[in-house]
Amino acid sequence: MRLREKSGGAMVFVILMLCLLAVLSTGFLTMIQAACRSGAENGRYARSLVMARSVHQSVCRRLEEAEWLADEEETKEIYGEGETEDVKAEIRILVLPEEDQAEVSTEVSCGGFHFSFFTRIPVEEREG
Repeated sequence: MRLREKSGGAMVFVILMLCLLAVLSTGFLTMIQAACRSGAENGRYARSLVMARSVHQSVCRRLEEAEWLADEEETKEIYGEGETEDVKAEIRILVLPEEDQAEVSTEVSCGGFHFSFFTRIPVEEREG
């Protein structure tokens, strides 16, 4: 039996296609793995940001409800810091009665990230 000259061409084509498929699938799996790692890191950052923002907003909310701010006659600065197992917060409150406002500056370290927030709160006379 005599073999034709073109009889091995189809087999070579199949082998090359399998090699190409293996290379592309390996690259695709590497991209998926990198995306999963990036997604986990972004999720950790988002959770840390929510925690830091809630610390700052709770301080601002309490300060807005404070009645003693309207009674202040001179500039007053209040500084405080606190720390738990994974959250460290430094808070500075500056009461400016001549401008009828208070400034809140909060620095929070959480989950390996550092966040800074600043808010000006108007101080109003409350009746009642």
